[in-house]
Amino acid sequence: MQDIYFKQPTPEEQQRMHEELMSFLRTNPNNFSYWFPHIEKIADNDGISVPKSIIIPVPEELYKAFFQEKEGDSEKIDSWVLDHIIPVIEQTPWLNGHKIFIKNGCYSHKFNFINGCLVTNQSDEEQLIKNICNIQYEAICYDKCGYLELILREYIEPEKAETPTIYHGMPLRPEIQIFYNFDTHKFLYAVNYWDWDYCHDAICYYIGGEDKQEDAYVYETAYPTLDAETKRLFEKHRPQIEKALATVTTLQMPGEAPNIWSVDFLMEENRVWLIDMAQGWRSAYWDRQKAGL
Repeated sequence: MQDIYFKQPTPEEQQRMHEELMSFLRTNPNNFSYWFPHIEKIADNDGISVPKSIIIPVPEELYKAFFQEKEGDSEKIDSWVLDHIIPVIEQTPWLNGHKIFIKNGCYSHKFNFINGCLVTNQSDEEQLIKNICNIQYEAICYDKCGYLELILREYIEPEKAETPTIYHGMPLRPEIQIFYNFDTHKFLYAVNYWDWDYCHDAICYYIGGEDKQEDAYVYETAYPTLDAETKRLFEKHRPQIEKALATVTTLQMPGEAPNIWSVDFLMEENRVWLIDMAQGWRSAYWDRQKAGL
């Protein structure tokens, strides 16, 4: 059998590849910092709200520390959080003393909600650092991107106290994912974010022990009502959702790709929250035929 040899990149090639990666990470359209400035102005527009959010850059020299492979990596992260994150929280009234939703530019680690995106007590610095590390490490391991920014967001409390939870504390409530063309300002189609065919097996049968069994029970029990409420609330709120999205005129997809985005809304009885966006074809519910392509 013939041996296979791999050529080691030269230092110059390694530097070029690093620069290309950093350029992509900074300009990725799925970054929160890319799309959020274009849509935040629709907040409180006829029942449409957007959670207050702060974008904090993560230095290039720091992001590799989240692998925590080298001596001193943990200390670098601790210092950065204490010097650059804690002060922002303390100086922001709607963050200080409140629950906080955190994520990086593209990833929130929602599948372990209480140890990822939800910060219940920011004065617990150890837990805050742990949550940030969990998000970044998972994102790096699964190539989710977004490593060069950390987002601090207003946490939206469930409208109903009895709202069931999965994923270690994530409220299971009506959410809709809309596919929308911002060039033609055309609504393409919508999907229940918790769609049974897509979500059921992943929530109920994925490896996970007792916690997974509990998630399965909660999801299967809640789904009929959740699905009905999602359809009802979307029918109610669809006119103002389309009206609000039609006011967004500056958001553009880079290159020549269609300016089609998935837009996630969390729906309550009297308003909806625009909570996330991504390139349409990067989204789980992308369907070219439904999009008319």
